[in-house]
Amino acid sequence: MATINLISPEDGETGVGTWSSPLQRLTVILTFDLSPTPTNPPAVNVGDITSWELYIDGDFVKSGNTSSQTRYSTAIFAGPFVTYSLQTSYTWKIGAIVRIDEQGGTETQFSETQSFTTGGPPSKAINPTPTDVADTVTLDQATITWEDGGGATSYDVYYGTSSGSLTRVSEGQVGLSFSLSVYTPYAYLDARYWRIDSINSTGTTTGDEWSWTTIPFDPVLPTGITLDGSGTGSGSPTGTVTGENNMATVRRLVAASNNKIWYESL
Repeated sequence: MATINLISPEDGETGVGTWSSPLQRLTVILTFDLSPTPTNPPAVNVGDITSWELYIDGDFVKSGNTSSQTRYSTAIFAGPFVTYSLQTSYTWKIGAIVRIDEQGGTETQFSETQSFTTGGPPSKAINPTPTDVADTVTLDQATITWEDGGGATSYDVYYGTSSGSLTRVSEGQVGLSFSLSVYTPYAYLDARYWRIDSINSTGTTTGDEWSWTTIPFDPVLPTGITLDGSGTGSGSPTGTVTGENNMATVRRLVAASNNKIWYESL
C-alpha cells in the first residue's frame, strides 16, 4: 500500500504562493512524498507506484510518471497547470497509481485532502461612503469610509480637489475611515476626489478614484417658481406663481449653532 505525505503547503495554510508583479501571476508550489520509493524501471513488483495524479478542488490537473523521476521523494508541482486566484481557498490531494498484481493491474490510492488559501496583493477597497459621484453631500461632511475588498492589512488615503491629482493624507492606517474635518466646511457645489490604496506584505493595490459633489444653494422662491439651472441652485426663474399674494409658502425647521445654520423643509 502506498504512503502519501502532503508536505507543503501545510493544511489550512494562508498566504500561499509567490506573486510576480511583472507577470501578474501567482505561482503555487505543492510538494509531497511517496513511499515506497519508485524503482527504475518502475512498477516491477506488486506494490510499486507506476505514476501519480494531482487533483485541485477535486479536478484532475496533472500526472507524473515514475520512469522520469530520479528524486521522487521530493516531487514538485508548480503552475501553469492551474490558474490561481488571489485570496482564494483551494483543496488538493494526490492519487498514487499502484501495481496490485503480477498481471499489471493497478489501483489508485489517494492521500488525505488538504486545503490552503492563496495570498498575493490585496483587492481594491470597495463600498465608499459617500458613494461614488454622490451629489447630495452636505457642507460639513467630515468622514469618509470604505470596506476591505479582500486581503488588505492597511491603507493609504488620498484626497484632493482635482481628478487625477490627489495628495496622500494618511499612510499605512489600519482603520476603515478617515476624518476630513480639517477640510470642512465646503462651499456649495464643491467637487472632491479621493482614493484608497490597499496594502499587505505582498504589495500595494491602487484603488479606484471616487468623487462627490456638495449640495447646491437652495434659495427660497415663490411657490410655483423654480430655477432653470438643472438643480444647481442657479439660473433664471421659471414657472407660474401659485402662492397667496404672489408669496412663497414655506415651512422650515431652522437650527443654529457654532456659526452654522441647518434647516429642513417641513
